[in-house]
Amino acid sequence: MNTSSIATLDYEAWRLNIRAATFSNYHYEMGIALLRENSQEAAIHAFQRALEAHPGMAEAAVRLTEQLKSCGKRNEAEAVLESWRQGGSVSQALLKAAEGQVAFENGQHESGLALAEEAYRDHADERIGRRLAEMYATRGFSFAEVDFRRAIPLLDRAAALAPDDVSILAALAFRHMAVCNLDEAEALYRRVVAVAESDVHYVRYSWTLIAAGKYADAEATLKMALCRYPHDPQIQSLWGLLLHASGRVDEAVAHFRQLAATTSATPQQMGYLALALLETGALEEAAKLHADAVAADPSSPHTLIPSAAYHVLRGDEDSACRDLGAARTISPARVAIWIRLHPRAFPHLERCLKAI
Repeated sequence: MNTSSIATLDYEAWRLNIRAATFSNYHYEMGIALLRENSQEAAIHAFQRALEAHPGMAEAAVRLTEQLKSCGKRNEAEAVLESWRQGGSVSQALLKAAEGQVAFENGQHESGLALAEEAYRDHADERIGRRLAEMYATRGFSFAEVDFRRAIPLLDRAAALAPDDVSILAALAFRHMAVCNLDEAEALYRRVVAVAESDVHYVRYSWTLIAAGKYADAEATLKMALCRYPHDPQIQSLWGLLLHASGRVDEAVAHFRQLAATTSATPQQMGYLALALLETGALEEAAKLHADAVAADPSSPHTLIPSAAYHVLRGDEDSACRDLGAARTISPARVAIWIRLHPRAFPHLERCLKAI
């Protein structure tokens, strides 16, 4: 057989696989929707159609057997399961993993994960690993900011099983950053921005580098970000913040003044300019800008953190603690990383944070 014939056959096989996966997913999702509407018989039919389109769709087999058993059709359910048992140990492991996934989706998180983990121990099949990674990630994503430390081990496991999944790597990096595991966050964000350009990734990577005091790396990263997203206000703010944090205060003032002259300065940028002006001794202008920033957006952590830094540098730790308390109520995990963006105020802000 010549090469072109092989290529044609490979393409045809690929096309048929895609077609089968598309139809099976359509019928599977239709079955899920029908279950929500308590249309059990129609759901059974949809899951049967999904299996007809793609006989290897384990989750459809699990859903089908569940519904057949619940309406008294145990012999039919057993026939479906028997066909999987006859497929050998890999098929049985796939079915067990799918049972875990369905249990997980039904809210039985711990037992569902345990089943999928057992299936992966039985057979370290890529399909089972991918399913397990999705479950770890979903569980990790479910934890609120106050529980980010509990999310990290789950996302670590997900990243180990799916090392090329950028969404998992970025989520893990963000949680490490939020709890100030800066070395871990930096290494992960370096991997993320290398394969997935995004203003959000650049912003969070730059937060991490500035908070760690790695100003040269932060400068290189922000220069790349500014080339790609020259009008992004967060990136522009971070450039000025980097100039200030690294001791280039006059350049920081000039940068924020230029932003105010060419665009509508954000409250965050006004707050950063107030801090830089405070250091140059322009106390009156700094006080006015600080007041304007807080008045423009009094309940945002992006305004409250610079305001807290302003207050501690003026010697008013009571007001700083008040602002930090308000910021932590809104964003409990990120306050610890944000105060590190202001190195001169940081020791005082850290003391305030521990006191509230």
